[in-house]
Amino acid sequence: MKKQYVLSALIFLAGMQLMAQPRKNIIRQMKWGLESTITLTMANDSVYAIQVDDVFQTDLNASSPADETVYFPANLTYEYVEKCKNTAIDKDDERSLVNIYQAVHSVTGGSYAHFLNLLLYALQTYQLDLRSPEMLRPVTKWKPSPVTESYLRTRRWKYYVPVEYKNAKREYEYRKKHDKMAELDGIPMAYIRRSNRINDKKYAKLSALGYNDMIAEIDLVRLMLGANFLGKEQIRYIRDCVLRAVNEYKIYEL
Repeated sequence: MKKQYVLSALIFLAGMQLMAQPRKNIIRQMKWGLESTITLTMANDSVYAIQVDDVFQTDLNASSPADETVYFPANLTYEYVEKCKNTAIDKDDERSLVNIYQAVHSVTGGSYAHFLNLLLYALQTYQLDLRSPEMLRPVTKWKPSPVTESYLRTRRWKYYVPVEYKNAKREYEYRKKHDKMAELDGIPMAYIRRSNRINDKKYAKLSALGYNDMIAEIDLVRLMLGANFLGKEQIRYIRDCVLRAVNEYKIYEL
């Protein structure tokens, strides 16, 4: 049996009508749908359609015992997949290639949480490879004059994002020190801690053992650490990988 790949959604459900339901009425299925909606099917077969923008995002380490932190597997609806399949990409329109969120959003829609889940899904299904030729930085001895901050931060990177452990950890520590953590908003701290803990040797071992979900979580962090340094070709490559992953979604449901 092929392993079923799922998207992951980390959502905070406090204050919603669902909390008034008896605790035994658990959520049986969760799906991302059109127009930024999440459809929840309960154990008693009742169905709720919720706007993802109305759901509070939260950290895994919710401190209050009254808070409800739920980590769900989420599938894609047939309608959503079909919409993405029918989305035309204007190769000459570079307005969407300003950053990866705008590029992916232009073909998939959805909120920022949806964007992160689709990136993770593309990584899980091997459609998106951060070590692909498209992500390689050119080998050059060129150095800006005067030397810039971005040059100093990225000069050791082999790829446009810090896929190597030392580079990723150095970039994370720089961002944390200078309060430049915006690109990591919405990513669970568990993923970030794993990226900061798993060195290249352990990463290779996990990959060889087939822990692709864990590898994808690490790669998601490292992709977003380098998001500001991507060029248009890399952004186009990532967008196309995400769209291809969504278009081939049914393959991974088997």
